[in-house]
Amino acid sequence: MPLCICFVCSDVDIPGTLLKIFSLLESLSATQRQHTITLNAIERQLGGCAEEVTLPDGITLPLKSEKDFTDLEAKLCDDALRKTLVSSYHC
Repeated sequence: MPLCICFVCSDVDIPGTLLKIFSLLESLSATQRQHTITLNAIERQLGGCAEEVTLPDGITLPLKSEKDFTDLEAKLCDDALRKTLVSSYHC
């Protein structure tokens, strides 16, 4: 089915505009393909996380409410707890 685009403005270069849009779309697609390749390579290098992460006492994920978020935010003010949480995720 042919694409029909109708504009009232006669000074718009429809074919040129469409060509530019399709060119940008192809460029974005190529960039996305490259990012996918790069991310897959990084994932292969990291090998994934084989063991289960143990969170410090008092930390429960996923957060289910805004209150959970604010509670976690307050707990993360404790430097020792924050360092323990960060080091517990070592994959």
